Amino acid sequence: MNEENRWDGDEKSDSRPGKFRPGNRRPRSSKEWRLIEKLLQKSLDDQKSSRRWGIFFKSLTFIYLFAILFMFSPGQWQTGTIKKETGKHVGLVDVTGMIAADEEANADTIVTGIRDAFEADNSVALIVRVN
Repeated sequence: MNEENRWDGDEKSDSRPGKFRPGNRRPRSSKEWRLIEKLLQKSLDDQKSSRRWGIFFKSLTFIYLFAILFMFSPGQWQTGTIKKETGKHVGLVDVTGMIAADEEANADTIVTGIRDAFEADNSVALIVRVN
């Protein structure tokens, strides 16, 4: 049997240091080593891909959470909210569009806006802007 084309441990065991024991076998040819290396490389590539997808989905989750937090948080990000003024201020009632009973600008909302502006503390004037 050729020395390169045999499994270590097939013949008599050599107890010298550096020699393989019968339980420690290695493949006979470099073709088998290439196959093992290819399998290990494929396994590592799968692990990398899995880790990248995990990072992607975790990042996507955080983006969704921050978007929800941004949408539902009160404060300067929302437009059209009523801000309470502590000092003297001028009230503003903005009327846009056609004034009609079935429109957004109807008599009830306009009167309610004017009444709220007059009843507000520290309000010194009222502007009614009609478009």
